[in-house]
Amino acid sequence: MLKYVLQENLLTDRPDDYVAQAVAGGSFDKEAVIKLMLQRGTLVTRTDMLAVLNLFEEVISGIIREWGTINLPLFNTSFSISGVFESPEDVFDGGRHRLNVNL
Repeated sequence: MLKYVLQENLLTDRPDDYVAQAVAGGSFDKEAVIKLMLQRGTLVTRTDMLAVLNLFEEVISGIIREWGTINLPLFNTSFSISGVFESPEDVFDGGRHRLNVNL
């Protein structure tokens, strides 16, 4: 079960409003993930896993840099733009708009 803490909601005027802030169940970097994979009794070596994960990251990063989306069982990506456009002819302006990569 996801753990959370409640904090006063400062975005409303009500004094009895609270928002939940999730508490992570741990943080796992690439080495920690490889260690967990190796504990499952695979014949694949740590070196092989590291090479495959590095290649996976390079390919995924390249796809996103070229504005492609990813659709995998683990995650999907998409793009969105935040900010207000003032007319149908208005163009993207880094001062008023923000490009988002959504996961």
